[in-house]
Amino acid sequence: MTEDLPAIGTPTSGFTHSQEIILGQAWLRSLRRHVSTDENFLLLDYLNDKMNHLTRYVDLDDLPITTVVINNPELNAFAVAGGIIGINNGLLNYVETEDELVSVLAHELGHLYQRHFARIQENNRRLTTLQISSLIAGILLMQADSDLGTATIFAGTAGAVTNNLGYSRSMEREADRVGLNILSDAGYSPGAMTSMLENMMRSQTLAGDLPPEYMMTHPITQNRIAETQTYANSKKAVNPRASLPFEIQKTRIKIRSLPATGDLFAEINNQLKKANTSEQKAGSHYGLALLHARKKDWEASLKEIETALNYFPDSRELLIAQADIFAQLGKLEEASSMCNKLLDLSPHTLTESSLCAEIAILQGDDARALQLYRKLSRSYPHIPRIWKSLTSLEEKLDNKFQAYRANNEFLWTSGNERKAMRQLEVALKDNQWKGQQRSRIADRLDDMRYKVNSLKF
Repeated sequence: MTEDLPAIGTPTSGFTHSQEIILGQAWLRSLRRHVSTDENFLLLDYLNDKMNHLTRYVDLDDLPITTVVINNPELNAFAVAGGIIGINNGLLNYVETEDELVSVLAHELGHLYQRHFARIQENNRRLTTLQISSLIAGILLMQADSDLGTATIFAGTAGAVTNNLGYSRSMEREADRVGLNILSDAGYSPGAMTSMLENMMRSQTLAGDLPPEYMMTHPITQNRIAETQTYANSKKAVNPRASLPFEIQKTRIKIRSLPATGDLFAEINNQLKKANTSEQKAGSHYGLALLHARKKDWEASLKEIETALNYFPDSRELLIAQADIFAQLGKLEEASSMCNKLLDLSPHTLTESSLCAEIAILQGDDARALQLYRKLSRSYPHIPRIWKSLTSLEEKLDNKFQAYRANNEFLWTSGNERKAMRQLEVALKDNQWKGQQRSRIADRLDDMRYKVNSLKF
């Protein structure tokens, strides 16, 4: 894994392991405060599944990986200290195969494996408030201009654009090399990274807005492509794999990206006509089902899903869609039975758990829904959507303390940190919270303060 690579940063250079995690989560909260994120659970489950598979082939020293998806049509992906890996959902409009998408994720894992953020800080052992601001501002700026945003990070955190862009080019080569190892070991096509780089260069050229070379911290050059291809050639050749989950996500994002004023049905029907594989055909039928669902034409939506199921009768994604449509049609017993069977097969996923919870609410089984959402909040405490749903359910059941706590976590994970802490400070002065409840409020406030103060390294 580490051939021809520099020594990995140690916990004593730059940031410790725990500091990186705290900073990464702080950045994630700030991102959610300023940028619209895509919290579609089916997409997050898909990306989590890919990441879980890839991380089997790289030693990240037990670093927890958190994926975040940004609502942005531009091609972009990034890795942030503390195991945060993000993509724009628009990335799916630029990739042709699942292998290409996974090559991007593997590249970002390469940045985490090499602990690039800690190494940037090797000569800056104390991160100032200004530097933290540059880090966050740079990542936010990446949503408008990925290279300029990354340049802002390097300029703000290491002090000199010219010096650190040279370092960043070295980091990109390292991430390519590590990513290719991960990609190949995980059974994907090594050539997918080269084709993805070529796609990125082509899109930059066509856009006509290629930034000056000194601003390019993700430089896509012919030399980089050639180096990547040479290393890929040393790996076992594998053909890109066909993937229905990938086709479903690609079609979903395509529909979101198309203008609402256009003929979306014609666009997806045209995609269906051009489909060469069963996966592409089933993915197109899924897209047509989504369009019918938008119009609340559930019977037509169900027909498209059933057509797709003829190709893949055991598809998790298609069966989830079918259960959801049954619920919309009022066939709650059938929907519940299907969903619970799927949940038994995938007990830790976001989609099945939330869908079964929503079906249980429709059936009047709020206790079952509460159990599922509380479990989700423990497994995915960083996702605001979960805390928002849990808040509503706790309020409905008149669980005052739990509703208060869930709403507070929603504020915190959404990036409203000061408001969340003020809320807890006020709660400690409220006589309605006593005993264990009061202790839990105090403990959570101490934890929040610690995480905020830890940024003042």
